[in-house]
Amino acid sequence: MNINNDNLILINALIDYLKTMPDQIDSKTLENVKASGVSELYAYASLLNSYMGLDESYIDRYLLNMIRKEDISKYTNDPFYQAMNLDKQKIGNLEIDYSYIEAYELYALDEIDKYLDGRIYPQVGYSEDFLKCLTIIDGSKTLYSFNPLCINANIIPLEQIKGKVAIFGAGNGYFAFMANAKEDVESIMIYESNEDLIKLFTKCMLPKFKYPEKVKVIKADPYLFLKNKTSKLTANYAYINCWEDIKSAVKDYPKYKKLESIRPKIKYLYYLEESIYNYPSEASDENS
Repeated sequence: MNINNDNLILINALIDYLKTMPDQIDSKTLENVKASGVSELYAYASLLNSYMGLDESYIDRYLLNMIRKEDISKYTNDPFYQAMNLDKQKIGNLEIDYSYIEAYELYALDEIDKYLDGRIYPQVGYSEDFLKCLTIIDGSKTLYSFNPLCINANIIPLEQIKGKVAIFGAGNGYFAFMANAKEDVESIMIYESNEDLIKLFTKCMLPKFKYPEKVKVIKADPYLFLKNKTSKLTANYAYINCWEDIKSAVKDYPKYKKLESIRPKIKYLYYLEESIYNYPSEASDENS
């Protein structure tokens, strides 16, 4: 049995489901399956497996180890969520709006786990209630959105940072906001290339920070700055947050890692780093 091939089938089907139809499962459908005598978790896994078009063996081998039912209050009580109750508005080409994770909709919950046998378990979840998510839109494209993944995947990096912190890629503002609230974080420099995102961040988000005076935003391409101007970087920690999704993270991560040797005394942290390490190798790369 080729576990890496099974992992690839799973992750590709899951990504496709999350992108195209994450809200296919509802309470009524779930109750109908539960009526056969199975648990709610097994019913959800069975339905998800069917919608993803996978062999039934994936239910026991993968899905039951991946899915968690979450209390949505964990996220509505988050400090960023409560502080960023922003009005809808447009700044340049970007819009501040809200999207929704519906009740029983599947969402990315946390990093991808990997067991000793090589099998991966992307952590996903669903909740009985909906979650209203602050969303930054560029035309018809969602650029960034608040979601459970950005909270859970940032727990460990946020625990580590202190002193002077450099953030490469503003993202949805979550990491900067939470880092700013830490008493042992002295200053934050954010390097971002999107001028409209900088304007949106400084006008709408930064005033909501606990210590806005500790934050400075610089217009610069994160990769080019790290490649050509890292000698000018004054930081104890550098947090790289430049990915649109997990596939772009897997692709771009190695080129950022190569730049660490320029300033080895800086501690580099990466959004979704555990998921990047645990992402299955593409078939074409197996012999490389």
